[in-house]
Amino acid sequence: MSKVCSRWVPYLLNQTQKKTRVRIAKKLLEKYDQCDERRLFEICTGDETWIRYSEPTRKEQNKLWIVKGSSPPALPRPDHWATKVMYTIFFDAHGPVCRICTPKGQTVTGHFYATVVLPGIEKHYIERRPATGLRGIKILHDNARPHKSKEVKEKIASIGLEELEHPPYSPDLAPCDFWLFDGLQVQFWRTDANWKAIQRYLRDIPQEEYKKTFLKWIERLKLVVEHKGDYFEHL
Repeated sequence: MSKVCSRWVPYLLNQTQKKTRVRIAKKLLEKYDQCDERRLFEICTGDETWIRYSEPTRKEQNKLWIVKGSSPPALPRPDHWATKVMYTIFFDAHGPVCRICTPKGQTVTGHFYATVVLPGIEKHYIERRPATGLRGIKILHDNARPHKSKEVKEKIASIGLEELEHPPYSPDLAPCDFWLFDGLQVQFWRTDANWKAIQRYLRDIPQEEYKKTFLKWIERLKLVVEHKGDYFEHL
């Protein structure tokens, strides 16, 4: 018999990819490690996620009403899931910035991102900070193809956002992936995925938790450097 230790990793990184992760992590640490914590509030981060939900029967609705406030009902079987909806969600250290539902039958494209998502971010900051708007705000998102399209880059520049570099193949450094989306999946597989429910869920998260997520992001950047670009165990 032999003892075997193994763990799942998002990708099998080559040396070039590991060096890129270290280079970008160091660059971000130069900007945000040991900085005044108020600077963390200038970062706006987000991503897309599929949220599945089921349409309960009247009998199931009655059951959900009875157990409300008690332990949640069992996770519905996959064949009972009626549909899934793609949401784009952005937040900063203050809390939610925008949450956008992709129309049924569509996915997020570069055009959708540039004409719907980014204007949603812009609208939030103009309403919250009428005097400064997007001035000083940095956007942090991954390297998915829609995020890197020419139309998106032009839109980011035109509205005055600054894009922070994100290492490729690095969901472990994306706040949505290592923090927010797991909670969303647990929450809405058991209820529904309508816009108001997600809005309520995001607003119910304490503001301090949003801020802590960016502090964890900095710690994860340090771990990337410490592990020479390789993946590390979850914090």
